[in-house]
Amino acid sequence: MHLYSADYLILFLPLFMGVYALLPPHGRPAAITFANVLFLAAAGKYGLIGFVLSLLSAYFSGISIYNMRGRPEKALLRKRLLEANIILYIAVFVFFALSGTGGLKRTLLDPTAVYCHAVIPLHLISYLIDVYRGDCEARTRIMSFAAYAGFFPSMSFGPVMKYKCFVSSFEAPGLTAKKLTSGVRLYIIGLAEYLLLSRQLEAVRSEIINAPDSLRGGTAWIFVPVFYALFAVSMVGLLNMGRGTALMLGFNVLPHGSRDFFEPSLKKRLAQFNAPLSRWFSDYLTKPAGVLFKNKELAAALSVCAAALWFRLSLGWLVTGIAAGAAVMIRSFISDKYKGIPKAVDGLLTMAFMLLLVMVCAFMELPSAGMAIFGSTGGGDTAYVLHLVRECIIPLTAALIISGSLLPALVRKVRAVWIRSLIPVIDVLLLIVDIAFITNTV
Repeated sequence: MHLYSADYLILFLPLFMGVYALLPPHGRPAAITFANVLFLAAAGKYGLIGFVLSLLSAYFSGISIYNMRGRPEKALLRKRLLEANIILYIAVFVFFALSGTGGLKRTLLDPTAVYCHAVIPLHLISYLIDVYRGDCEARTRIMSFAAYAGFFPSMSFGPVMKYKCFVSSFEAPGLTAKKLTSGVRLYIIGLAEYLLLSRQLEAVRSEIINAPDSLRGGTAWIFVPVFYALFAVSMVGLLNMGRGTALMLGFNVLPHGSRDFFEPSLKKRLAQFNAPLSRWFSDYLTKPAGVLFKNKELAAALSVCAAALWFRLSLGWLVTGIAAGAAVMIRSFISDKYKGIPKAVDGLLTMAFMLLLVMVCAFMELPSAGMAIFGSTGGGDTAYVLHLVRECIIPLTAALIISGSLLPALVRKVRAVWIRSLIPVIDVLLLIVDIAFITNTV
């Protein structure tokens, strides 16, 4: 079961929300835990087993780490216990990411199977580090901890939630009409982005990959914007569905980031892809690595590389992560050396770096077509290229507007009452289209 499937939208969500709303606040973590187990079981028994074992390890280790605080003779044991658990969660994630058993292999548009999506290990690591630092107490209520660790709205693509920010929310989630309304709207928008745009772009991507070698010469450059738009709109759609469902459950999850078209900082530009993930890496990886290496830019580069592997554990994304990390360091060096650059020029320079990174990522995904751009392109593929352009131009343009900066900027600027009054109508129309789409493609 996925956040974008018919059984989730038509059957599970209405029934679950009805029961969830009737439960007292302290009983809701048990309902969330039940939903977590249901989603994990649907992904495969190995994912469920991995979750239970990791959960128990984190639960008892967290209590031990908390109880050993303030005891100097236990300081080394406390540290080793934290390190052992972090290594365990990373190892389990790597195992599932590289395994094709039981449908657990991760793909761009179906990330709901790998150790349930790398969100679980990040949640467990967040919990143990927050307890180790003394930012919060260890949990003794297993249900509230299990509800947080495998939070089912996050299983598709996030948002990743830091434990210290949501510890009180998972004790007794509170529902409000405003959160419910906002969550429903956000979920519908995310579902439309995913179904109506990313599915069409995925069809073009698959057609390019499966095209005969003789037709690939002119398609390499088309693949770059298609790949970028597919990645961006898929991620935005999944994040909106996850955040929307979390809001329905009473959790005030922050947006995945405001997008500034002329953002001069490459680090912030990269963070816009998934702001909750970026905030997680900043708190638990970038800052500690900066202290360890005594170099903030190197620490940021390592975090960017690690974040790339979170999206997909493969050689292509490793190369992309290394390239992105190197670009962050080079971009920061240029900013430090030439401090009088106008903001617009600075933003365009950042966009040029982003374009290069997108090209690296795209051509790592499609090496045969990527190599073709350095050679000659035969004239026989002109009709095929025009066919691909016709297939992708509408979803590509819509995806770049929605997942880029233009639409959010327009929404922030326009405050007319008549446009606000149209929002519920648009929501209903989108919901009708979404249901029609998924019921016709099941």
